[in-house]
Amino acid sequence: MVFAGAKIPPLKVRGREGYFLKKGGGLGDYFIETFGQVYRMHKIGDNVWTYAAPADPRELAALGFANVATAQHVLVKVVNREQGTETHRITRVTTVNWKDKEGKERWLQYVSLQGFHKRAASQKESGNDLFRAPLSPAFGRRSGASQQG
Repeated sequence: MVFAGAKIPPLKVRGREGYFLKKGGGLGDYFIETFGQVYRMHKIGDNVWTYAAPADPRELAALGFANVATAQHVLVKVVNREQGTETHRITRVTTVNWKDKEGKERWLQYVSLQGFHKRAASQKESGNDLFRAPLSPAFGRRSGASQQG
């Protein structure tokens, strides 16, 4: 994984994607797995998938969040064929609710992961991954991208 415009060294992320099997052996729901977490995707269009999941407290702490009440990721993945190559375009939005140092409740929603990966029909694995971890508006630091689609 390469983070565009960031001073973060390239990172190779291992992951799997596939389908759960139904009792009769047919294909069930689509899933992705990264960093040991399995995410069941929900199809919302011909080539559009999404999931929602709690944000990892370690990721939030690394961004400077403390006293977090709730934090949620929502990921959208659009799969297209671009110049003959299967391309997965991915954006994750994170919403965080926390109390600041004065005890005031705060809310922030920001793009915490955005990028793509490409896979030619003949490739099982692609090195053509590009993910950008945008600046967190609250703290002006790069977020630690923890999900790949």
